[in-house]
Amino acid sequence: MGGGEAAVVAAPVAGIPADPAPLPAGDFHNPYNFIPAPPRKVGDPNLGDHHPVGHGVYHPDRYSGRIEVTLKTITPLLIRDAAKAREIETDHKLFDVRMGSDGKPYLPPTSIKGMLRSAYEAITNSRLAIFESHEDRLAYRMPAKIGLQMVPARVENGSLALYTGTAQIGNDGKPSGGIMYAAWLPRHDRHSKGIAKFAVKYSTNQLPQHGEAVSVWLEEYEKLRNGNPVFSYWRVRAIAQQGNNLGAAPSAGKPGGSHQPTGNPMKKVDGYVCITNKNINNKHDERVFFSQSNPQTVTLTSELKARWRELIKNYQEIHEPEIKSGQHGPPALQHSVWSRHVTGGSSERELKEGSLCYAHVEKKNGQIIVKDLYPVMITRGLFANAPETLLDPSLLPAEDIKDLSPADRVFGWVRQDKQEKKAKYSKRGAYKGNLRISPATCITSDPVEQFGDNGFPLAILGQPQPQQFRFYAARDPQGGSLPKGTSQSQAYKADQGLRGRKVYPHHQGLPDGHWTNPNQDRTQQGSLMILTKHTIKSIVARIITAMNEIIKTDLSKHGSNLARSLPLALISPIYLR
Repeated sequence: MGGGEAAVVAAPVAGIPADPAPLPAGDFHNPYNFIPAPPRKVGDPNLGDHHPVGHGVYHPDRYSGRIEVTLKTITPLLIRDAAKAREIETDHKLFDVRMGSDGKPYLPPTSIKGMLRSAYEAITNSRLAIFESHEDRLAYRMPAKIGLQMVPARVENGSLALYTGTAQIGNDGKPSGGIMYAAWLPRHDRHSKGIAKFAVKYSTNQLPQHGEAVSVWLEEYEKLRNGNPVFSYWRVRAIAQQGNNLGAAPSAGKPGGSHQPTGNPMKKVDGYVCITNKNINNKHDERVFFSQSNPQTVTLTSELKARWRELIKNYQEIHEPEIKSGQHGPPALQHSVWSRHVTGGSSERELKEGSLCYAHVEKKNGQIIVKDLYPVMITRGLFANAPETLLDPSLLPAEDIKDLSPADRVFGWVRQDKQEKKAKYSKRGAYKGNLRISPATCITSDPVEQFGDNGFPLAILGQPQPQQFRFYAARDPQGGSLPKGTSQSQAYKADQGLRGRKVYPHHQGLPDGHWTNPNQDRTQQGSLMILTKHTIKSIVARIITAMNEIIKTDLSKHGSNLARSLPLALISPIYLR
């Protein structure tokens, strides 16, 4: 269709059955799918990029005019009035239907235009109108077993000193000899957010603080499972600030439970206290970093510093809304508080003299390689690449008016300047576009369904986070699905891509009366309190002004056959979502 606007009309779709076969029991079915967004041919005379036509005159080779479109709702249409939202006793918001001056539901023209642009972008494989905040790499929860490869480290004289305790670094980064690198410092009560009675303190009854240089007596312990040793570790039995009197070795620990002293002689060493807070339930120990010999040093590169900054920023931004809402720890954990690096602000983002961290290491030909630095042993890791790097440049929002794609030329464009690029331009660029939509007029006499004083409670709509790479990452730039079983460490690689543009198909082939009594079917729950009645007959949208961009190309023969792969939602009558 042309670069202006026209109604989307019902059409049969080859290969799509009218009544799809039910999914096998237990199969998971996403409520949405993706239209692939492969790399574009920006030089194509029709679907490529070029400077838009001006608005000052009518153009003889273009159509202009006015089209009147009738929209009919098949499923309930939700039109909330956010300005008049009310709080009810359940601490939820109650929304009325947004009404116009004529007393009928008001459907904003911008909503219609946004829906049409979304479909038009997909059909023409245009540039994305907005693609912001995707320049940083995403983080994912690393496997717990990676914690064994985390070597305690401290920034000293601009380098990274590795505190390996009494162990040696194995080829895979794990401690040789079966004893953990850092010593355990008893501190937290298992069943609350408080300090345990058995917490090891200074002789002044003060708790050791993060980063303090200390002298400690250590006793070797074993963790047992079914009576068999699982691993060994050093446990702090007495502690003093360096320079203060530590005293004689305490008496040996008594056997009992799943943690047993080995009976080996105690050790007196110097080290540094590392406090990360009680960030998981049942946590009872912090750590003391130490080394029985001079710690080995490795280069602290600018790349490691930058990746640390990126990771801590990711941690803090993910939890910022929860912290602002007054939560003192992870919502799912009853007896936990935020990690120090989550609440420490910008100072935690910089590695400076005395900073403590964990180095994920491995050995190659006897050489220690630091792969990354982390604030805790069981941590988040960063994917190899940011989402923005996986999107072909031909699909990124245009930076110059001469590079507008079909959707930009039809619906308009505003340059999405990033901070680092603002100096390049004297002012923000924009193009009005060639399509306007007038207010819609509801012509049904009684279009609103009421659900009592407290409305109709709807389930919260869940959505996968961008970190869930299986939803968004693709095996190639053409948008193909990742192979089943792809691990997190294999996602967002340089040769991969993004799945494409997300679309929500409408509910096809529902039985008569499906929407008559939504209270009786909890699968019909959505996100608002009041629904627009399903018997709305039609809404008239008057589309005004010039349709200046007409594409004279058979889309089914262009590019990647995008027109043939469109879901039914885009070629059925217009359904607003």
